[in-house]
Amino acid sequence: MTSVALDFLIVTWALCAIAGAALLGRLDHAGTGFVLGGLLGPLGLVVILLKRRAWQRQWTVDSASVERERKEQALREWRGY
Repeated sequence: MTSVALDFLIVTWALCAIAGAALLGRLDHAGTGFVLGGLLGPLGLVVILLKRRAWQRQWTVDSASVERERKEQALREWRGY
């Protein structure tokens, strides 16, 4: 592999990692997007784009249930249970 081709490959993978982090950064999962984009390159971006809506629903439900549990725990502590 020539030096130019290798440079292009490295830049492409780095841009895919940055794009993956930007796409999932809105869901507070920029690290996951960075890893998927960095490891899988353009294929990782396709996975992120196809699964982003499902992950958004899952993470929203998970964070809502965690927040509800925190409020219930605080209420139990306040009542002395």
